[in-house]
Amino acid sequence: MPQSGEHGDLLRALGHWLDEQGAGPVEIQDHGTFLAVSWTTGEGDARREAYTEFNLQALRRQAIALRGHGLRQNLTGERAELMRTLGQDLDTARVELSGLVEEDDTYVVSGIQRGRYYREVFHMATLREESAERRAQRSAPGSSATPGESRSWWQRLRGR
Repeated sequence: MPQSGEHGDLLRALGHWLDEQGAGPVEIQDHGTFLAVSWTTGEGDARREAYTEFNLQALRRQAIALRGHGLRQNLTGERAELMRTLGQDLDTARVELSGLVEEDDTYVVSGIQRGRYYREVFHMATLREESAERRAQRSAPGSSATPGESRSWWQRLRGR
């Protein structure tokens, strides 16, 4: 359902909502007509939500409304910011997300990139660094940087 170029806002909004729920480890699966989002609560109960295109449009509007409000870890948790950064990386790489699994300190992402299977492990520590770098670029005097403009961790890793 989310197409390449839409992941930053969508994952930020989903992350924000999951932060508000106090969600434990998260799994997102694209089933074509809906996104299935699963997580555990602090009490260990399993939860699952399905998002149709209609629900995703509302989440996208919410994400756009959040822009410029400096959502930070101390407000709702850091998942929203990490997932936004991850989504920006997916957008830059032109990946269509099929699945995302949150593990101890990583996000394991699968999808399609240029017609081929894509699987990558994103380390949260790297996403934190990248997020801070982008935040600094956005707040720099005279900065005209747009989200996703900085080189992602995988671009730096591959020397691009």
